Amino acid sequence: MNINRNALGVLMPFSLYCAICTMTCLIISSKPLQAIGGVFFGYLIALINWFLLILTVRWLFSINRLLAVQVLIFRLLIYILGAWVCMQIGFQSVLLFAASITGFSLVIFVEFGLKGGLCFVKHK
Repeated sequence: MNINRNALGVLMPFSLYCAICTMTCLIISSKPLQAIGGVFFGYLIALINWFLLILTVRWLFSINRLLAVQVLIFRLLIYILGAWVCMQIGFQSVLLFAASITGFSLVIFVEFGLKGGLCFVKHK
């Protein structure tokens, strides 16, 4: 495996979603403490997504394709849950929900459009 492609596959989805969460929380929030809380939840969601990214890509190219689709749906639910948690600490729900869906779309684009996540599959 190429180390550069491996790093790209891990860091791009992680960094994109963290950047989206950070910018959204700082723009929407009127209180710095809420912004810090939103950034923390953004990193937590992105970290969970990173582990699920590995499972999704590995299972997608093996026998368990149905399981990969289920994990993909589960990842979408994690983004929605993250938006709900941030909404509970005082953010505007519509903008944060839109940011979560945008982050999910960007991760999917990176994984399958740019093939950043394909580095987890061993090529013979």
